[in-house]
Amino acid sequence: MALTRATRERLRLTLISALVGSGTGIGYVAARGLLQGDGAWRAFAQGGLNGLLIAGGLFGFVLLVVPSPVGGWLRRQSFLVGLVIRALVSGVIIVAGLFAGRAVIAGLFGQPVVPYDATTLLRDVGYSFAVFFSFQFALQVVTLVGARVLVNFMVGRYHRAVHEERIFLFADLVDSTAIARRLGDDGAHALISRVFFDLDDVIADYGGEVHRYIGDEVVVTWPLAVGLRDVRCLRCWLAMQQQLEARGPWYDKTFGVRPQLRGGMHGGPVAAGECGDRKREIVYFGDTVNAAARIAGACRQLGQPFLISRELLERCELTAGMTAVSVGRTALRGRAEETELFSLSMQFEPPSNAAPVLSA
Repeated sequence: MALTRATRERLRLTLISALVGSGTGIGYVAARGLLQGDGAWRAFAQGGLNGLLIAGGLFGFVLLVVPSPVGGWLRRQSFLVGLVIRALVSGVIIVAGLFAGRAVIAGLFGQPVVPYDATTLLRDVGYSFAVFFSFQFALQVVTLVGARVLVNFMVGRYHRAVHEERIFLFADLVDSTAIARRLGDDGAHALISRVFFDLDDVIADYGGEVHRYIGDEVVVTWPLAVGLRDVRCLRCWLAMQQQLEARGPWYDKTFGVRPQLRGGMHGGPVAAGECGDRKREIVYFGDTVNAAARIAGACRQLGQPFLISRELLERCELTAGMTAVSVGRTALRGRAEETELFSLSMQFEPPSNAAPVLSA
């Protein structure tokens, strides 16, 4: 089975973390002055292997197990409960890594396994926890802010307005007001949170970046070149629909409703820059963002689940089975000229000779 883009990225980060952990393990034994005398090579190997096993295990758990369906239960726990469970699992992984590392090195050097005394074990576990939580804190910051946004904040890329070309998708939940009346505020929040939770990996798989959540709406963006490559932006929308459809029975059983999305997409030039003081974020300005939001609003008026502007559609190379059909020209607030909009559909399992269709 082919690995998703998000899974490949997590595997890469796990490998990098394991290698960095090996380096910190070597640095730890060096700081203790153990890389001297006859036992230097053994201490070097011990520190490197311990770091590799512990970091590999810890970040394998954080990056591969927790984001997987198996870790779905843990991700839905409150912050405090999740923190306690992660700490307990991390402790087990660290202790197991330390003992396994000692056993392996003893075997490689043909020497008996040296048992841990309590002081050394506590010191090694404490150091491992300190390093891990430092890395974990950095990962949490990246999760909250976004890797690209964090890097751009650090280097000051958006301290002044930067001009870019981007694609924007505004997607919101259909009939969210009626759903809120039916489920209540808490139930509606649980449903919307779960929908965005289920869509997160789909968006990442197609190179999208969640710009922000606004109530029952998610704003996804791509650099123009990235979104147009292999028509990822449109394939992402179709994959989001498929994901909710596949999860439909579960939503029916859990909430008594099957959520559906509608979305509007447009692309073009924007100005991007930092805004705010105590809470800073990167904000996009310009007609492109406004038009994308207005197109999403036009979905309600025209009874369409998805609409895309002709300007963006003409830059997309539709894949076999994709069909775009004009729904006419519409006046978007803030635009002097009417904008022609297209709906999108996908013929699943298309014949091998099928060609993309663009209907006027």
